[in-house]
Amino acid sequence: MGALCWSKARQETMTSNQTWVEYSAQKARSDAEWLEVARKVNRGEYNKADYSTLKSITIGLYGMADKEAIAAVAALSLLAKYASRYTAAGCAD
Repeated sequence: MGALCWSKARQETMTSNQTWVEYSAQKARSDAEWLEVARKVNRGEYNKADYSTLKSITIGLYGMADKEAIAAVAALSLLAKYASRYTAAGCAD
């Protein structure tokens, strides 16, 4: 059942005129771009980003099985937690 649901979700994201091979190639390019973002997060390049940016990046990286992406999601969740408190306290730049 779980595999069926996953497969159905994948098919729903494909355009009607797109083959599985084309979709897979497009997904691989997209994943490669997101992995570069994960590397930047892990290097600390997003440490001063605002809450909205941090949450958007988290959404993009969430669900990727790569170790760098998982580490980046963990880092982003902490950054977002403190970014929201920082902004709420009126400390934003």
